Amino acid sequence: MKEQHIHKSGRPLKKPNYDAAAILQDTVEQAVRYYTIFGDKRAGDAKHRSLAEIGRLMEMNPIKVRKLLITAGVYESDIADHVNAVLIGETLMRSPDKKTALDLLRP
Repeated sequence: MKEQHIHKSGRPLKKPNYDAAAILQDTVEQAVRYYTIFGDKRAGDAKHRSLAEIGRLMEMNPIKVRKLLITAGVYESDIADHVNAVLIGETLMRSPDKKTALDLLRP
């Protein structure tokens, strides 16, 4: 268990036992359970709930659900593969060239 920082000055914490990382981990695990409830993709059962349905169950935006599933590594698409590669450090994220971005905006 993490050691709590003892504040010697200032106001006391409103929620001293609040653990954002644990709450995030529980939320990700819940999203993965809802997503993979219909079968194992490796066994050929590629049936998954829709992101909208998971969003309704979790009272969360479907885009946020997709983000959690990408972070967990269970949602597959070209962009998800790139995001996971960036997270583990295999690929560098490149920002677009300013000149190219401006050229795209011009008619």
